[in-house]
Amino acid sequence: MMNFRIIKNEEIDRSKWDECLANHPGSLIYSQSFYLDAMCKWDALIVGDYEAIMPLPNRTKWKMNYLFQPAFTQQLGIVGNAGTDAVIDYVSQKFSFAEIALNYLNNPGNVTKSCNNFILDLSSSYENSREHYSSSLKSNLKWLQKFELHYSKDSGYIEAIDLFQSLYGKKLPKVSPDDYTNFKKICTHLYQQNNLVLRTATSSNNQLAALVLMLKDKNRLYNVISCTTALGKGMQANYFIYDNIINEFSGSGLVLDFEGSDIEGVARFYKKFGTVNQAYPFVKWNTLPAIVKLFKK
Repeated sequence: MMNFRIIKNEEIDRSKWDECLANHPGSLIYSQSFYLDAMCKWDALIVGDYEAIMPLPNRTKWKMNYLFQPAFTQQLGIVGNAGTDAVIDYVSQKFSFAEIALNYLNNPGNVTKSCNNFILDLSSSYENSREHYSSSLKSNLKWLQKFELHYSKDSGYIEAIDLFQSLYGKKLPKVSPDDYTNFKKICTHLYQQNNLVLRTATSSNNQLAALVLMLKDKNRLYNVISCTTALGKGMQANYFIYDNIINEFSGSGLVLDFEGSDIEGVARFYKKFGTVNQAYPFVKWNTLPAIVKLFKK
């Protein structure tokens, strides 16, 4: 029988935690200890001697602890050799309420919803990737050549995050000012390790049309932030910048993780690049007392 235990944040052995992640090639950057430390208060479920792990981001309301999904953290869930349902059953006995996204390798018996996540394997050549582009994407790329957009590397990640917040902050009310501040800490950490990728598309007169900010680990490029300015929308600069990213990183062996989306128009956009939908489960449970359930609906 597996030995499950939930431990407090200060008891977590971060070297063993990150070693468990390193030993499972399907693990994602969001579960690394530095990422979780920056984005939320978290405890952990540990199986055996870190044979399997699950981060437990939690908050307290009305003196009750509940699990939530932190901002800029698409998937968490169980990493390692443990049954998904057994872990969820155990965790749900300790936390009466949860709204959390597990990772794409987890297969719970009860899924509240399945979320889209489109990915593109960059192992092959750019020419091979482009063969899988939709015909409409190829037409769009040909059409926008007349704008003579320029693709380049950039290091202004703080300004990129600020631009994203100013353009889309009102559409993301659950992302707080503190969340943006915390995410900047993550980006600073990754920038110092040369694992932050910022690319821009600018017009012929050097005006910003689009930008993409990606996190990088040994397996993936994570498309966490993308912005298209009013100027860029008219030029379809978002097609241009992703095509150039694919060109730049083709043959790298990395996976371009588009980070979504369940929004129909965004999903349609990502599909044009010949992506595969690597869906992940979102689960919710509520075993709170009846009177409290009224307030958590």
